[in-house]
Amino acid sequence: MINTRKKKVGWQSYHHMCIAHALVIKEYRKLHLNGFIGPVISYPRYYPASVKPEDVLTAKQVEDLKVFCLTDVHFYGKHPDYLIHYLEKHDLMFKMEEHDEELLKNAQPDFIALNWYTTGIVGAYQDGQEINNDESALKPRRDRNIKGLAQFYMNPYLEYNEWNWNTDPVGLHYALLKMWERYHLPLMIVENGLGHRDVLENNQVHDDYRIKYLQGMVKHMSKAINDGVNLISYCPWSFMDVLSSSDGIEKRYGLVYIDRTDFDCKNLKRIPKDSFYWYQKCIQKNGDIE
Repeated sequence: MINTRKKKVGWQSYHHMCIAHALVIKEYRKLHLNGFIGPVISYPRYYPASVKPEDVLTAKQVEDLKVFCLTDVHFYGKHPDYLIHYLEKHDLMFKMEEHDEELLKNAQPDFIALNWYTTGIVGAYQDGQEINNDESALKPRRDRNIKGLAQFYMNPYLEYNEWNWNTDPVGLHYALLKMWERYHLPLMIVENGLGHRDVLENNQVHDDYRIKYLQGMVKHMSKAINDGVNLISYCPWSFMDVLSSSDGIEKRYGLVYIDRTDFDCKNLKRIPKDSFYWYQKCIQKNGDIE
């Protein structure tokens, strides 16, 4: 019961956030500014764990509930039917005031911005020992499931870092196509990068793994553009090392190393990594770089 209450509060907050988003866009339109406005969402593309129809359907449902329910309400101006049905079925439906539906209308954004890092594998929910089959190519993420709906897995075809985030440039290509075909709005990538425990040696950081990551992303963004996607911006995460909300400064994303630890500020010297110089050339050559 406590868990259900917490989830209901979360969905109520979600509804209020959607209204706030719509009101901000409407207010922005009133100002007649020479600019554009749109939301930023996190988009982990989900693959089905197998070709079993139950797994394919579950992957779609999870992506709807974790990604598209938010972009759908921003684009169409109403909460989608699949979300309302799911919340009512699980006694999680938020309260709507008399004029809430009207507030959500007519607030379509000019673009959609994405935080994109990784892809997930999801299948129909399984309970008990069945998910621990050592003969399976898919290893379960025992810390990740949606009880009664979905079970998450590791992808045996991708590389993972120590925080279990995979590298999947083809998945980015796929995600951009999916988002473009659904909304036909210009797309921005405002966060994309690789977390790693970088090592400072002789005042240098040799992060070939990050260069490899960025190479793949740039290559497949180019392929998505060639497929017709209107991708208008790309911002790697991040220019310099910043504090990770869950893993401190030691999980580094930056192109520039900050000389400090979680517990020692040291001299805070800024040191460009190898990836900094690679990305500098990438910009100079408009992405035409290996």
